Amino acid sequence: MKKLSFWAVLTLTAVLMLAETAFARIYGGTVLYSMTPKFSLKFITPILFGVIDFAVVKRIFKDKLTVIASTLVVFFVFFFAVCYPTISVYSSYYKGKFTDLAGTVSSFQSDAKEESFVINGVVFENYVGSGLGYDLSADNGGVVTGDGQLLYIRYVEAGGRNVICYIENVM
Repeated sequence: MKKLSFWAVLTLTAVLMLAETAFARIYGGTVLYSMTPKFSLKFITPILFGVIDFAVVKRIFKDKLTVIASTLVVFFVFFFAVCYPTISVYSSYYKGKFTDLAGTVSSFQSDAKEESFVINGVVFENYVGSGLGYDLSADNGGVVTGDGQLLYIRYVEAGGRNVICYIENVM
């Protein structure tokens, strides 16, 4: 399988965003949320802990192989724990591996840390401020505001939950 270059991914992202907006205009909806790649400080975590590990292990062990192996292990453990879930969701979404769903919001519940609702029997739990997909609450500028909204949603199943990548208000 060929890997896409950075510029190809950037171009595909722009095309997808334009296509989503055009789709909404044709069918009378309004795009309320569209996931776009964004930098997060959590992406620095593996590098930071790798450098710290390198400095500490280098002082303890004089063997270069031990220092390099330890640094790589720490880096990859933090990478797969912190960064990989986000990268996986973006990758799935932009490769078209998402599920479409349209329906009316029901069982809407919101508080400062979590928001949840159901559309056609599919449960969405939005962890406010998680940085993964749609992560706003209704109180903090979120677009899902309560029961009765008619929405078109695209989501990716990741880590045992449904991560919302796109929301459109259906008129």
